[in-house]
Amino acid sequence: MFEDILKLMCEYIRDDCAELTRHAYDEMNDDDLFVFDLEQCILTGSIVKRQWDDDFQDWKYVIHGLSADGEQIATIAKLAEQQKVVFITTFRL
Repeated sequence: MFEDILKLMCEYIRDDCAELTRHAYDEMNDDDLFVFDLEQCILTGSIVKRQWDDDFQDWKYVIHGLSADGEQIATIAKLAEQQKVVFITTFRL
C-alpha cells in the first residue's frame, strides 16, 4: 500500500540523507540500538501504518523491520521536504 513511500525512504537512507529527532536518539539509546539499526529497519521492513501528525501537519509511518543483528524492531519516520528521512522514535518489538 505504501510501497512508493518506503522505496523513497530506502533511497534517502542509501544516500545518507537521514536525521534523528532528540526523542528518537533517546529511545535508540534506551533500547541499545544504533543509527545503523534504524536504517536497517527501513531497508528490511515494511510500513504497517500511516499516522497523521497534528503537531507538524504531515504524515508519519510506522515501519517494522530488522535491526543489524536480525532482531525485530520498529521505527516511526517521515519524509521531510528537504529530501530526507526523519526518524521520530524507535522501539523493539
